[in-house]
Amino acid sequence: MPVSFLTEDQVRRYGRFADEPTSDQLVRYFYLDDADRAFVAEHRGDRNRLGVAVQLGSVRLLGVFLEDLATAPASAVGYAAEQLGLNDPGAIFAYANDRARWRHIPRIRARYGYRSVTDPGVSFRLSRFLYALCWTGTQIDPASTDPHAEESKANHSKGPGPQNDGKAFSLDQRKGRNQDSYCQPPEKP
Repeated sequence: MPVSFLTEDQVRRYGRFADEPTSDQLVRYFYLDDADRAFVAEHRGDRNRLGVAVQLGSVRLLGVFLEDLATAPASAVGYAAEQLGLNDPGAIFAYANDRARWRHIPRIRARYGYRSVTDPGVSFRLSRFLYALCWTGTQIDPASTDPHAEESKANHSKGPGPQNDGKAFSLDQRKGRNQDSYCQPPEKP
């Protein structure tokens, strides 16, 4: 799959935590409401309950399931363990090495409606959207889809140079149009 439109940093960070989540991110993505707690409680053993809770928060924040749960940030694991009343956040390491975690991913998908991009319906709609996007020439700022965009915007160069070798320009920019010709979200009333 071609990924030449992504920066090396974006490719490296995809599906991983770049750093510890902020307290706002912990509350927004890792908070377990009553329905979440009931789902987590369906799993046997503290390590399974903790692992499912961390996977649930990770997929909410990152949009993908972690390949290696041992790399989950300590603050996220600790926050999930605290909500579940578990005293041993280190149980995540046992869960990360357990094959049961692979059985939990389909259960989380089924319960919360997450679908893989390779599912036939999703794949078709995504392909159709991208095809239409290419034909209409609408440009989307890649930084707007990156959760770590704030830090990369500060270091972003808008001109050709040794940092990006001119590859970061959209087709509209090469034609001499406005450099900020990306789609902007509609203004809130």
